[in-house]
Amino acid sequence: MNEPLLPDWKPLAGRVTLFYVPGMAASPSTLELYKSVWHSDPDNFQKSDNALAPTVAQGKLSACGINCTVQPGRIDFNITPLEAGKNSAPAIESLSVLNEQLDRIVAAVATLNLANVNRIALFSQMGKTCRSYPEANDALIKIMPAALGTRAGKWEDLIFQINEPYVSPDAGGDRVNLNQNWSARKLQIVTFGMPEIGQPINMASVPKFVEFIVATYSIDINNAVSPVIINGMNLTKLTAQQQTALLRDALKRSRDKFSEIGFAQ
Repeated sequence: MNEPLLPDWKPLAGRVTLFYVPGMAASPSTLELYKSVWHSDPDNFQKSDNALAPTVAQGKLSACGINCTVQPGRIDFNITPLEAGKNSAPAIESLSVLNEQLDRIVAAVATLNLANVNRIALFSQMGKTCRSYPEANDALIKIMPAALGTRAGKWEDLIFQINEPYVSPDAGGDRVNLNQNWSARKLQIVTFGMPEIGQPINMASVPKFVEFIVATYSIDINNAVSPVIINGMNLTKLTAQQQTALLRDALKRSRDKFSEIGFAQ
């Protein structure tokens, strides 16, 4: 039986994505979507004159960053780290923080009444900062199922992925993909300092680069679509109830996987 806690592993990211059929209605308001989930105004809002470019609303909570991004055909609600530690890659404070925010987003989806959504996706990622690639590879092997028969080595940029699809009645009997990904990669963080009083601006504008080797375990759950095509348009849609049911089921499955490995909930 796995240990109940892997303290060196921290949540790196979480995301709920709603894919919708563009062109059938105006794109949803990024500001309104953000407010519907987090009930406050964002700290930053970016909108491009280019209709194909994403519109972004960003904010901060005490333990994580939050943002909503809208572009043609796709809406993303993201949970992100605030900043890197001295000796570790950026991470969200705890898995309970990530779970709380994902629950908040999924609960809000039921109230959004987005009529043209045809796919949903849920992404969660855990990570561990390591001193070397062999250490990262070893960390990954320890949490991979023994049935995969993998062994640690001195490889760099290791990526291993499997899919355990299932059929969901909430998606009309369509297939839902449950992708698991194990990877070891180099993460580069770039920071720009603010000038001190009396300091020339160009002295503070020099970027600082910090690199970390990170072992990551990710779960990406998304439903496949059996398209209904009429007059060249894809009219397959999920009701708000189906969207919520699919996401709640995805949350449960991802948390079950985390618990099997030994991540504290």
